[in-house]
Amino acid sequence: CNSLNPKPSRYYQNNLTFISTLWAAAASKTLFDSYLCMSACK
Repeated sequence: CNSLNPKPSRYYQNNLTFISTLWAAAASKTLFDSYLCMSACK
């Protein structure tokens, strides 16, 4: 995200929830994939 051009603060505030949702989804997928891998290795 740091590589992108800076956006106005209003744009950032309006999309903060959307960005947070994407981050949460990515984190959840990573944890879920890790869980599947651990389960498969048992």
